[in-house]
Amino acid sequence: MEGLSAWRRVARALVGPTIVVVVAGACTVPARTVDDYEADAAAAAADAISHVGTSLLIARAIEREGVPITTASVVLSDAEQAAAGVRGTFAEIQPPDAQLDALRAEVLRLMDAAEQVVSDMRIAARRGDARTIARLEGNAQDALDALDAFATEHGPA
Repeated sequence: MEGLSAWRRVARALVGPTIVVVVAGACTVPARTVDDYEADAAAAAADAISHVGTSLLIARAIEREGVPITTASVVLSDAEQAAAGVRGTFAEIQPPDAQLDALRAEVLRLMDAAEQVVSDMRIAARRGDARTIARLEGNAQDALDALDAFATEHGPA
């Protein structure tokens, strides 16, 4: 009986926070001000930069350091999922007014392009195609530069 009681405590400890996280994560609220929304957009772009940067690093590591393509495939898959998560989280934030719809569209377009190049690199890695990954480095760098320019323009001064 004591063992069952311990399992119940463990289950309660794990399930309670999970329910709170799921419920809290399901809420979508508008940004309160124009400045808040612009800061959220810049932060999302900065987060996406990290994931595109990871894809660039692994692509260069394949080429220069001989990192196995199977390892690259896992890293690129994680980067792709993380980039999609950043995009999805930002997409749920409502702009406080219609004037920010263009800003929203711009950052989502940039994040879509970044996610696409990371996805293309992952697919190439799964196919064992290091040449395509190397060819996509330029696209990844372009996506990273565009996100960086956006984050710099719209981020805190």
